[in-house]
Amino acid sequence: MFKKTLILSSLISVLILASCSNDSDKNTDPYTGQLTKDNNQLVVNIGSDMPSIDPQQSSDNSSSRVIEDIFEGLVDYNQKSEVIPTGASSWKISKDGKTYIFYLRKNAKWTNGDPVTADDYVYSYRRSVTPETLTRAYASYFNPIVNAVAIQAGKKSPETLGVKALDKYTLQIKLTEPNPTFLDSLTIYAFFPVNKKAIEKYGDSWAAKPDTIISNGAYKLTKWIHNGYALAEKSPNYWDAKNVRIDSVKYLMINDVASDLENYKAGGESLTYNTLPANTAEWYKENFTNNQFQPAPMLSQAYFIFNMRDPKFQDIRVRKALSMVIDRKGIAEGVKKGLVIPSYLVIPEAIAGGRYKDLAKDIPDYDWINEPIEQRIKQARELLKEAGYSKKHPLEFTVNFNTSDVNRLMAQILQGSWQQDFGDLVKVSIFNEDWKVYLDSLKNGNFDVARMAWIADFNQPNTYTEMYTCDSDNNRGHYCDKEADEIYSKSLTTNSMDDFYKLQKELIIKQTAGYPTIPLFTQPAIQLVQPYVKGFKPKENVMGRYRAKQLSIKQSEV
Repeated sequence: MFKKTLILSSLISVLILASCSNDSDKNTDPYTGQLTKDNNQLVVNIGSDMPSIDPQQSSDNSSSRVIEDIFEGLVDYNQKSEVIPTGASSWKISKDGKTYIFYLRKNAKWTNGDPVTADDYVYSYRRSVTPETLTRAYASYFNPIVNAVAIQAGKKSPETLGVKALDKYTLQIKLTEPNPTFLDSLTIYAFFPVNKKAIEKYGDSWAAKPDTIISNGAYKLTKWIHNGYALAEKSPNYWDAKNVRIDSVKYLMINDVASDLENYKAGGESLTYNTLPANTAEWYKENFTNNQFQPAPMLSQAYFIFNMRDPKFQDIRVRKALSMVIDRKGIAEGVKKGLVIPSYLVIPEAIAGGRYKDLAKDIPDYDWINEPIEQRIKQARELLKEAGYSKKHPLEFTVNFNTSDVNRLMAQILQGSWQQDFGDLVKVSIFNEDWKVYLDSLKNGNFDVARMAWIADFNQPNTYTEMYTCDSDNNRGHYCDKEADEIYSKSLTTNSMDDFYKLQKELIIKQTAGYPTIPLFTQPAIQLVQPYVKGFKPKENVMGRYRAKQLSIKQSEV
């Protein structure tokens, strides 16, 4: 244990020194907080340019940050992760759990001044399940709606979808079976309405430029300089405009964490992205006073996936061997400075109130997590040999990641660990791509092992377990277990939350034991927030979500 930890610590130290270019190790005066140029503008870093801000075609974090400010659905989460009414003022659910009726706000409007009606939601949901315009990343969340599955398969017309405008401001949604998390799923931006006029006029490019976008949120997009920044201004047509206190939001696209930190220190942004250079919590608290360091217990997991279409990764012995030698505790303490929690399950352990927190210890054939690292390495080497790998026939593969210093560091640590632990049994290379190209590579299966991170769409386990079902469009590695899928389906057709959680527990055990991924750690949103930003409540916000409309700028501190 000591030898392995010592070597890993040395490797981490070398890689951190090689990858970090900031001056965080120098003694400087504490940073007390500075100002943005515009007194009532929120400046946030979203990490990269947005591949798409069409709510029904997007699936990445950078795009979602903008989408969730300029669009709005029937319901949303508040900062306590409670479902609250937004586009709808209220709703009711039938006793059998199969019929939902939403009463829309009559003062809700699009940015062009038109009212947001029940027909807009009907149009949008039909668009989401139509094969040609399918909301691929979130298609499965539409499946509970009557005829959604058949429509997606091209077997029925979109007009048969179980959504109906009872009148101009009343929307009815019918489900095939009761679904205990359907209301939560409506907070996902794939369920936000899109504007029919804009789409009919501009086609697929309707969301490509500010002057072609018609949205219904608290803000409207007014500028988009690719790989530079985007700007959204308060929409006077928003139904709750009087309570929107920030006039505009500027979205920066800085993907280098050191540059993000320096820009914040120069007063160039109000909030950093949710990743910062590796330093201890104590360092940030000491160097950024006035309560600027605000880690949020976000339900987010960092992991690496296997391409199951590659024959070598179809062998569970290979997947297990590569996973069990990774020293997650060493990474959490050495790289992430104790700001993350080692992860072994296919879900973040804190999801759904932490009810699955210690589940990994009870999984059959998963007891290696309690063994010394030397014993794990020995077992893993034997697994690779049993799978047919040797010095003459090593396991060769590439680790892909999207370009950033942090991601490169993680890829190098995994590469170094595998080369150290397996020796001539493996040949491992690493390869990086810019974000948009990387997304295409994942979509097209152009990878062996790939870096992933997923933030929960809602505070229920199926936001993760869905990704490992056979037909999920989020299943980038194409892992498939039909028996597990049956458990998943059964869990979503019960009207009992207790039964749902029991079935999800069974599913989590089965999926985790199948090694579809290498879970690394549950990562909070590690952010710096300027003192003048008010309303940011990270300790209550396990979803790590915030909307610009929830925040304000205290003018006396600007």
